[in-house]
Amino acid sequence: GRGFRGRGGGPHAFGPAREFFRGLAERLDVTPEQLREAIVRVKRRMHGRRGGPGFHRRGRPGLDRPRPRDLARIKARILGGLAAELEKPVDEVREAVRAELAEALDRAVAMGFLSGRGRELALGCFDRPRSCDIGALRREAHP
Repeated sequence: GRGFRGRGGGPHAFGPAREFFRGLAERLDVTPEQLREAIVRVKRRMHGRRGGPGFHRRGRPGLDRPRPRDLARIKARILGGLAAELEKPVDEVREAVRAELAEALDRAVAMGFLSGRGRELALGCFDRPRSCDIGALRREAHP
């Protein structure tokens, strides 16, 4: 394969995404290629359903965004799918993703792209997706 496509990571991904996926593969004790293949299969399965994984159209072609109430379901499908594909317990995948997310957020804070409060909001969104305040999180980002 040629690495991740779109916004994913892999050999051809932009630095932060590449770091995230390499770190995640290492935490899960799989190769980056195995992780990439698992993500591609999960993505295909999820988007094979009509309307994708809980996404809805917002009136603009090509712009699908999850509703806040759907975030927990989307997270569960992604983590469950990855766990099944990689033959790992869901808890192990969840813990690995969260740990790598925390490190990526630490890097974003250190580089000035995100405030410390934004880091905490992002981890809160991962831990409790149904109560995620996406607007507040976006306001903490510094492009």
